[in-house]
Amino acid sequence: MRRAGMGTKTRQFNPSDGAKTLAQWVTAVMSMKGESDAMPVGEAVDIIRATPHSRRSTFAREIWRKRKRSGNPGELLIFGNPSKLDRQRAARDRAARIRGARGNPDLFDSIGPRDKVTFLNRLNQSQTGRVVMRSSHGGWVLNMGGRYGTPAVIDRSTPITKVRKTNDGNDVFKKHQIAIAKATLRMSDAGARIIGGMTKDEAKAILLKYGFGNRKNPTCNPKAFAGWKHFTTKEKNFLRSIHMPAPKNEDEVRVYKETLRKIDEINARGKNPTHMQVTFDRGIQKYLAFLYDPKFGNLYATGFTKKQAAKALHDEVRRVRRTGSWRNPGEYACHRCGKDFTAAQVEAGERTRHIAEHRAEDAKRSTPGRRRKDRKRRNPDETRQAVKLFQSFHGRDPEEIAEKHVSAEMRKDYAAVGALEYLKVVTPLGQTAQFNFDGDGVTLASSPEGKQLYCIGGNQNLSQCLTADSLAKDFIDLGECIEVQYLARKVHGNFEPVSYFHKFGEKTGERPQLAYDKLKKQIFFVGGAYFINAKHGVSPGIEN
Repeated sequence: MRRAGMGTKTRQFNPSDGAKTLAQWVTAVMSMKGESDAMPVGEAVDIIRATPHSRRSTFAREIWRKRKRSGNPGELLIFGNPSKLDRQRAARDRAARIRGARGNPDLFDSIGPRDKVTFLNRLNQSQTGRVVMRSSHGGWVLNMGGRYGTPAVIDRSTPITKVRKTNDGNDVFKKHQIAIAKATLRMSDAGARIIGGMTKDEAKAILLKYGFGNRKNPTCNPKAFAGWKHFTTKEKNFLRSIHMPAPKNEDEVRVYKETLRKIDEINARGKNPTHMQVTFDRGIQKYLAFLYDPKFGNLYATGFTKKQAAKALHDEVRRVRRTGSWRNPGEYACHRCGKDFTAAQVEAGERTRHIAEHRAEDAKRSTPGRRRKDRKRRNPDETRQAVKLFQSFHGRDPEEIAEKHVSAEMRKDYAAVGALEYLKVVTPLGQTAQFNFDGDGVTLASSPEGKQLYCIGGNQNLSQCLTADSLAKDFIDLGECIEVQYLARKVHGNFEPVSYFHKFGEKTGERPQLAYDKLKKQIFFVGGAYFINAKHGVSPGIEN
């Protein structure tokens, strides 16, 4: 045809064996995509076409496995040779598969129809499927789930990690026997005789044979063991307070009983004195303090801290020993001293005589013939005083008593400076006085911007230090404040408790006035040019 000049020339394709190694396949693919110039595009296409589909799938799986493990697909695609680390990982995986196949032959032999089998696939991923039937080569066919039931085949070389047996899956007769026995027990006696078949005694025997219920009460379903019913309420509360779980069988009940018996014996002999224990109860998110008292048994109390729980338990112990009982006071107990009386003692009149003795003691302490002298009222009625003052000032009676609202606005945010130790002032009479607050719990604080000092909390009562004429005013001028000292942990002292003092007016000469509020019993600063500068790193302290 060529010599005759007829037809059209075509590109002839002579098939070859194609790519035989992964490196040849990767080189051909990259050359076809234009990412490599190792071979012409035409030759790369010929190699790809000549490669069988089965070999292509093998190359794809190997590429995916190596990319998955190395995490560097560029190394594989450029050089076509896995690193040493990849080879080591592949060797470990193969060894694991062999050990899994050899180490779990009993799991493979235990597989039966309808069992759930968990195994590792070729990518070392865990998969679970349900057994359907035997395969042609001696393995098992699994249903892996999905809309259409994806199949999978396993054999002895497959690493099997878990086999979950299906209840009565391989014994249809046993399954039907249990179902018939349950249905028989649900019937009445007359109904069971009319239907025929097994009797109720036979049904109970079958259920007991297969582990349902117990001999005294065979039921259709296994019955949960009620462990707390074997203990009294007090014993149960004590076991729960020390976080003991509910007993699950008779053996655990016997162990709990024996433990309680030994505790009672030891406490009765006095070998274990009343020793308090404090634990954190996660159920109530509080601390639980408890102890054993030989007379009143287990006592406990709760609190948000260990110290609070211990204090509450000490108060409870004192109350119990005073009243003579814990939660249930005696019916005939004395309400004054807590002494208990039995019913026979009450009938004999002992409780009445005991109460009469208390009343006689009260009568001796009191002196009814002595009358209290009339004293001047310490706090006279302020309304009457205000009315009287209005009459004296205006010369007439007030027309009405009006109520006015006064703003109670106050600052809510403060910055603590330290524990106040003392304040030095120059009184209006020119005398130097020092007010000590060491141990009174007074905190020296500042406003957020550092322009005003405050004395917060603690005991600031200066009534005993002031004269009666000064206390006639609600706001008292204590004088000019010249020095303050406080205790603080600062970076200047390596965060150790150090006393720092500051003299007001050391640069400007302007000092604040110190005043006292008689009604609130509080000291406050008025005026002054002091400040605390925190804008540039660490503040040196109070500056003036």
